[in-house]
Amino acid sequence: MESFEFVVMTVIQGKVLETVNIVSQALQRKDVDLLQATAMLGNATDTLAQLRGEFDGLKAHAQDLASSWGVHSLFKDRRARRTKRHFSELCEDQRLQDPGEHFRVAVFYANIDIVVAQLKNRFVGMSEVAQRFSFLLPRELLRATDKDLSESASALSGQYKDDLSAEFPFQILSLRNALRPTIKKIERGTIKDLAQTLLIENQSILPNKGLLLWDNFNGLWLSAKRASYDRERG
Repeated sequence: MESFEFVVMTVIQGKVLETVNIVSQALQRKDVDLLQATAMLGNATDTLAQLRGEFDGLKAHAQDLASSWGVHSLFKDRRARRTKRHFSELCEDQRLQDPGEHFRVAVFYANIDIVVAQLKNRFVGMSEVAQRFSFLLPRELLRATDKDLSESASALSGQYKDDLSAEFPFQILSLRNALRPTIKKIERGTIKDLAQTLLIENQSILPNKGLLLWDNFNGLWLSAKRASYDRERG
């Protein structure tokens, strides 16, 4: 703990963990909402990417912490690597002879870039699944045209042929148009809220369509759970 580099890395890692902790806890829940988790993950990734521009602030925090620990707030000098220089060429190595700049580029930037890349790559499958299901969010149902809604529903039923029937696009259109005022009440809700509202609370209003769609929604949840399982294994 006598190294200022160690103190700076402690501050940086603390900031990274603070950013991803909420998302990590959400993803560990058995009843996690895939779309909400994906949105949270996107926000966390953006926040970490923006962290790249906050090195000076993090270093200042580390300097205060180092002072309280009795650690000198200086980066260790490192032997500059000799490179062949060409006429009119900007030599980046010259700037990186400064220990602080070397740490910023070789350690800080590198660590942040690795974390951001891992988040994006680790959850690319989950993001793709969430995108496929996103048209079923109440707010998306309300603003989608019949054409767009039909195309999205057809694409989903084509993707999950074993779980969704060919009637799925027509059923979604019928229920959306018949129960638009009801869907409006849960505009900011989730797909689970939509299923609860359409298939349970309003089953008596549209019994036939509700029953027809019930198996399809069960298929949707099975598909989402399967995708979530695949995501965790990947």
